[in-house]
Amino acid sequence: MLKNRTAIGIDLDDTIANGLAFIIKYLKENCDINIAHKHGNGPGEADFFGITNEQNNKMFREMWDHSDEIKLMDKNIPGIIKFLSKDYELYLVTATVAPKESYTKWLLEHGIKFDNVVHVNRSNKKITYGIKLGINYYIDDFSEVAKSVADAGKHAILFKRPWNIDFAGRNKNPLIKAVDNWSEIKEYFLDIQRENPASHIK
Repeated sequence: MLKNRTAIGIDLDDTIANGLAFIIKYLKENCDINIAHKHGNGPGEADFFGITNEQNNKMFREMWDHSDEIKLMDKNIPGIIKFLSKDYELYLVTATVAPKESYTKWLLEHGIKFDNVVHVNRSNKKITYGIKLGINYYIDDFSEVAKSVADAGKHAILFKRPWNIDFAGRNKNPLIKAVDNWSEIKEYFLDIQRENPASHIK
């Protein structure tokens, strides 16, 4: 393994792990909310769903208690993660409320491995820790993370979700690339390597 490889930080919830089916059911049964009628009106899930951060955290804890209901955001993720791992140091950088043993087991069951796992207590800490770790690229669904990454002069790949679609549509920052799927993420890094074959080396 090359020791001086460029690093990529990748989010978990709603970037790799798709618990939408559980969330739809949970919100309907517990909050009388039908998210099918929601549109992008907040930077993150809690704002979008119209619930408090405490309710949002409780929902995600329960979601991970039912990890068998969580699907991959994209069936191509394991292959693309493996592809990226050949040239990049890969960090899982997550603020999930799930116990570490829950999501690491789920990732392994889906054939996904990272070089390191970094857990932060708030999403806005991702760039703080990432700078210390030398992470240059971030893949996330939270627009506030994308903005903080770009403000620090790093590259953000924003995975489009209903709660960030307005931001993604307005974005003009060249350091933020909005994508619809993981195949676009793979193509993004292929384009970088075509332009600069040594881009994965620090």
